[in-house]
Amino acid sequence: MVWFLSDEGVGMRDVELGWVDGFLDGVWSSWRTHADQPNGIFQPYLDREWRPQGDGPRTLVSQCRLVYNFARAFEHTRDQGYAALVRRGLAALSDYFATSDEGGYAWSCHPDGRVADETFDAYGHAFVVLALATAATCLDEPRY
Repeated sequence: MVWFLSDEGVGMRDVELGWVDGFLDGVWSSWRTHADQPNGIFQPYLDREWRPQGDGPRTLVSQCRLVYNFARAFEHTRDQGYAALVRRGLAALSDYFATSDEGGYAWSCHPDGRVADETFDAYGHAFVVLALATAATCLDEPRY
């Protein structure tokens, strides 16, 4: 059953959702295969066939969005490979994006970890909070 909202009000419908698991597994697996980088700063620039497209700076949004999705993939599949990606992605967030003297996070880093834009951005920081909170919940690791 799926809840829906229409002009007539709120209701429920029988909807076949069996395809969702396969779809999510395919998307998560493709991101896992193609976004993973040795230093934990994920590659977000991929085309529709999962080929790298450019090598620009990685933002808080791109890094944290993938951490969030890998955390949800782990929650759904219990595959430890996704948990490892979450931990490496958060380590990269701390190692490369975090500013030691001001307590915030730089907006973007180059793929090698050099800060590209030191701007503190509330939108980016909201993604940091979401990624950390989701990782803490899905991995059952309150330190995040």
